[in-house]
Amino acid sequence: MNEKTYSTVKEAMIVLHVSKRTIYQYCQDGTLEYSKPAGISYILNESIQNFMKSGISKKKKTPVIKSSGKNHQGGQTENLLT
Repeated sequence: MNEKTYSTVKEAMIVLHVSKRTIYQYCQDGTLEYSKPAGISYILNESIQNFMKSGISKKKKTPVIKSSGKNHQGGQTENLLT
């Protein structure tokens, strides 16, 4: 018989190297399948494995700040987000 196995949120955090908030976000957006009996979230292990195999990274990209104008030693600069 092929039973489904689950991990706690804390275990998923350790395996995926992400925060608790990120695990809950992945659950909410459907990235990770979960079950919530008695109000406690458990993440489907197969879902964690599929996520790791996919190589998907949901890290936000940090905007690059370009500086134009004079140098950074007291001169006036203009910052542009790209």
